[in-house]
Amino acid sequence: MFSHVNIIEPANNRFLFTRHGLHLNESGKEVLSNQLVLHILSVLEEVNVNPITFGWYDKKLHVNASSVERTSLTEQTPKCIKKLPVKRNDDFLWGI
Repeated sequence: MFSHVNIIEPANNRFLFTRHGLHLNESGKEVLSNQLVLHILSVLEEVNVNPITFGWYDKKLHVNASSVERTSLTEQTPKCIKKLPVKRNDDFLWGI
């Protein structure tokens, strides 16, 4: 049904659980962790990654950085205009 979901079936052995049978004991946790590690390793082995390759580099299309006009940081126009601070002389406290 779901291809991205994997289910690990735990061993159903009474010697792997505590007396009341609700929780795993130490050996049960070890068996379950070993199953989990084996499953993770099997999933990691299945991954087949194809590298991303770039096309052939053509020297004729290479642009020299010195031929491109560059502007210094001082010549650039600011993106936001700073507003001057507003004096609050009209406040009710100062109008007395």
